[in-house]
Amino acid sequence: MRLSTMIILVFVFATVFGSVGGTYYFYLQSTEILENAVISHLETTANSKAHNIETALKMYEQRARLVTSKTWMRKHLKSYLETSDEEYKINVEQILTDTQKENSNFLHISITNPEGKIIISTEESLVDRDISGKDIFINGKENYFVSDFFEEDVFGVRIVISGPLIQDGEFLGVVAVGSDGKTVEKIMTSYGGLGETGEIYLINKDGYMVTPSRFEEDTFLKQKIDTENTKHCFQYSGTEAEEDTHLFNNYKGISVLGTHIYIPKMDWCLLAEINETEAFGDAREELIRTSLGIIIVITAIMSLIGFFVAKFISKPIKKLTKTVDLITKGKLDVQLKKSRIDEIQSLTDSLDRILASLKLAILRTGLSKGEVGLGKVITAKEEAENKFQTLYESSRDAIMILEPPTWNFTAGNPATLKMFGAKTEKEFISKNPSELSPPTQPNGKPSAEGAKKEIGIAIEKGSNFFEWTHRKIDGTDFKATVLLTKMKIRGKDFLQATVRNITEEKDATEKLEASRKRFKLLSEVVFEGILIHDKGKIIDVNNQFAKIFGYSSKELIGTNAINLIAPEQKGNVREKISSQYEKAYKTIGLRKDGSKFKIEINAKKTKIEGKIVRVAVCRDLSVKKKNDR
Repeated sequence: MRLSTMIILVFVFATVFGSVGGTYYFYLQSTEILENAVISHLETTANSKAHNIETALKMYEQRARLVTSKTWMRKHLKSYLETSDEEYKINVEQILTDTQKENSNFLHISITNPEGKIIISTEESLVDRDISGKDIFINGKENYFVSDFFEEDVFGVRIVISGPLIQDGEFLGVVAVGSDGKTVEKIMTSYGGLGETGEIYLINKDGYMVTPSRFEEDTFLKQKIDTENTKHCFQYSGTEAEEDTHLFNNYKGISVLGTHIYIPKMDWCLLAEINETEAFGDAREELIRTSLGIIIVITAIMSLIGFFVAKFISKPIKKLTKTVDLITKGKLDVQLKKSRIDEIQSLTDSLDRILASLKLAILRTGLSKGEVGLGKVITAKEEAENKFQTLYESSRDAIMILEPPTWNFTAGNPATLKMFGAKTEKEFISKNPSELSPPTQPNGKPSAEGAKKEIGIAIEKGSNFFEWTHRKIDGTDFKATVLLTKMKIRGKDFLQATVRNITEEKDATEKLEASRKRFKLLSEVVFEGILIHDKGKIIDVNNQFAKIFGYSSKELIGTNAINLIAPEQKGNVREKISSQYEKAYKTIGLRKDGSKFKIEINAKKTKIEGKIVRVAVCRDLSVKKKNDR
């Protein structure tokens, strides 16, 4: 075998074995990184959806709280239950109707009596229905309750939020607000980041889908899910079991990578799944093709290098061989002239020189440079393939991550940077939580102490929602709500903080309250009676007005102002109210004791809390007449 051929073969074999070993190691490392990245992304997506679901459930509870917080509605309801006076019932119905109009998400609002029978509802077909045995009444008596999903024809809606109605310590009944559940459905039908085969859905405690399937039609409460993902989720329900991401067959019999999160409040399981082929298959095939390409390219490069090395080494040997051949043929003059030795010694010296020359040639031009070139190729490819980054799901809310044991910020999304005025995430996480809060909170307690307390509550209970005053990097303070949610990622506890700036809302509320207090103060120091009403329904009065008619302020609010007018004058006063008459006029008032007296009324319309009402100033002319005498 020729020397040049041997050198080329040595290069080829060394290159093939070296590149196969190095590339296989690269393939294993890249595959592990790929799998970890896919699993991490799937778990992050599931956690984000679960957090959004919990936020939506809190929002549902607020709908019931909005209704039960209406003081006059509770007062009229109590009066109706005590007296059966239809006027009180009509007042309650009007409040419910107005509330439903102001909130498009309220499909209907119903109120039961203490025994569980619906007595008032914006959906007439529900009146007189007995729901005393249903969860929405049983649980709604004690606290605010969000029902599980159920068929629409059962109660006319898909989800119901209920809560207790309490007035003066007395249980009056339960308010039930019907909703279509579209908020939860919208959250679960957003498949961003899950590719073409991924889906995420909710199942109830019985294992039935309560949110739409991405790939099947008409699955609501019809599609039973009995997979390994489901079993693992309910197996650890009510515990702090760590997330379990694994491969299994989904409800369609397709191999998927899936994870789950148990939502204890509703006894739901959130299941996130993506087709194994899409998750790993294509990427693995691409890695294999890339690895084979690396081997082929490196082998070709090293073979070419071996060819030139062999040619470089064999050429002087051939020349030396020719020289030796010339010497053995008697042509010793050329070599002898150079070395001045006999034939054998000349041949020996020539061989020594050949060996020395070969060693020098190999040292100068041979394997070391080739090996360095191979190393660089592998390193460059590893760096290119290792550039996997965790996908970050964008959000309009400011979302940041706190890690133990210091519970400092370690990440923040773009909305966070904008809210706190940070130019980069690095600048944001360089600030600890105490630097992003004033020294003390509005309650006078140190922010550091308060933050530690709120974090402790979130760690103990799993989540914590509270109001907080934050401080931007430029020193500007702003009011905010904070939702701390504990997450377990790969066996380690983290806290996710969702912050919303509510400065404008709080300032507006404070200004409105201050305005009300000023009005109340001014109205109480005048001698005239002042009445505020909406189409005759009394909203507020000052003490002087109540005194003129012989009532207490509490007795008048919520009643019809026309009842304070003598029967023979009611028609005239109604006409003045309906025509928005804004000049002073005289009429006859009717006191609580039934006595009549002359009064002067001067009314004007105005806007209070965005609503047009009438403010009337009333003078008792009988007192003025006595004073004149």
